[in-house]
Amino acid sequence: MGLRVHLITGFLGSGKTRLLRDLSAQLPGAIFMTSDTAPVPFDLALLDSSLARFDAGGCICCAGKADALNNIAALAAASEETTDLFVETSGMSDTAGLIDDLAQVPGANLRTVVVLVDASQPLDLLATIREARGQLALADFCLMTHLDALSPEKSVERRDDAIAALRPLVHDDCTILVRPKIGELAHLFSAAPAPSRPWVDRGQIAGLSAHDMLKVSQVQLSGMIEPADAWALAQAILCLNPRLLRFKMRTSVPIEPCEPSRDLIVQIVNGRLQPVEFIPSTWAGETSGLLHMLDPNIGDMELRPLLELFFGSAVSL
Repeated sequence: MGLRVHLITGFLGSGKTRLLRDLSAQLPGAIFMTSDTAPVPFDLALLDSSLARFDAGGCICCAGKADALNNIAALAAASEETTDLFVETSGMSDTAGLIDDLAQVPGANLRTVVVLVDASQPLDLLATIREARGQLALADFCLMTHLDALSPEKSVERRDDAIAALRPLVHDDCTILVRPKIGELAHLFSAAPAPSRPWVDRGQIAGLSAHDMLKVSQVQLSGMIEPADAWALAQAILCLNPRLLRFKMRTSVPIEPCEPSRDLIVQIVNGRLQPVEFIPSTWAGETSGLLHMLDPNIGDMELRPLLELFFGSAVSL
């Protein structure tokens, strides 16, 4: 019967993986695909391992595109009844190009494009980045996130400012959602009729490319680190740049005898340090950790002294 495909997109740190986790609790029969610029799938590890889930193997609009489209085609061919597939794109994805590619996959019916926007931050940056503008131009639903991080008074102010800023960037039929209940979202995405989505000429989307603006630092780590030290390392990196867009570190932590091995994931999103999460360890060989960072200002040379302080000399840059 084929797939109903739902694209979950949005710029860096907007909460895409969190939304997937929430939806998975409401839609146990759905399939979930994550996509990221990191070489190791951080986001996939954060989803329940009992789910039908897989990683695109890189950014779905470039490095991971071929494998992702092949997987989607295989899922569509194997589906004996209509199945929902939720695809999380990377924060810098070319949504228009991905929509064009999905149109060529037999049995894959693109149902909704959901764009998440971190409404706790001023939206002036989004208006200058080509990928973000392209995501918003094609949104069927625009979901404002992270308002709960603000005080009630500031939340209302930012909500109103965000709606005013978003309206010129989305098409007329796009629905802007503020704090919807997750059960309502699950029904909306799976049951609503396919909306009328405009065609977008990617060449006419103004702005700078995020791929040109941001450095990608990917660091291979050896050894283990205590959770408190991982937190301290993230705080030190944040001090170097308080407006750091995205920092993800996954590394093994020491355990007691007979305990299962585990990893920690610590993240910085739009200048905010997130709570530490623990997941079962999957490392093999000498590598026991990976750091992935997106930022226009901090490069490998700035990172090396900090990483060597916490991990010793066994750091590959």
